[in-house]
Amino acid sequence: MSRPLLGAMRSHACASLRAADAGTEVRLAGWVARRRDHGGLVFLDLRDASGVVQVVVHPEQAPAAAAAAHAVRTEDCVRVTGMVFPRPAGNENPDLPTGEVEVLASDLEVLGPSATPPFPLEGRAEVDEVLRLRHRYLDLRRAGPARALAARAKFNSVLRRVLEERGVEFGHSADVEGYARYATFQDPDGNTIQIIEYTRPR
Repeated sequence: MSRPLLGAMRSHACASLRAADAGTEVRLAGWVARRRDHGGLVFLDLRDASGVVQVVVHPEQAPAAAAAAHAVRTEDCVRVTGMVFPRPAGNENPDLPTGEVEVLASDLEVLGPSATPPFPLEGRAEVDEVLRLRHRYLDLRRAGPARALAARAKFNSVLRRVLEERGVEFGHSADVEGYARYATFQDPDGNTIQIIEYTRPR
């Protein structure tokens, strides 16, 4: 996994946590993929671009966080502060890279409440193509489209690096008439060739 962009908002990416991180205090931010209430004890599957980690909110240890956790809905954007602990024996999830650990929350803040999504973002539910593209920003949170987007970005990065190593120069320009992206290179005979993609504003 590539190194995530971190800052004051979060100290770790969700999917980066492992058994070796037990005992570490972390700050996480992401979307609530699932919420399960077990007699006051709340379990949240917290998802960011890197993946998912389980967050546990105990009402006796963190009453304010528990109250907030009871009110959160699927796809609410939240920030969690807590300690990483190994999961109890038998409760590990081998299907998750973070399946050996959970985060015991000491604080939970809702950064942005979400309306009910127009289609499920978890699982493999069939979604109408028009509806999916109309809400593309939600579709890209789903595992399949997110993986495809990441693979495309990596392919484009490798392709661009290879072409730059062979003398191709990439750039862009904008004026009042529109926006242009271009690539400049020399052919085997030494002629300079420029390929321009021009986009006019609508």
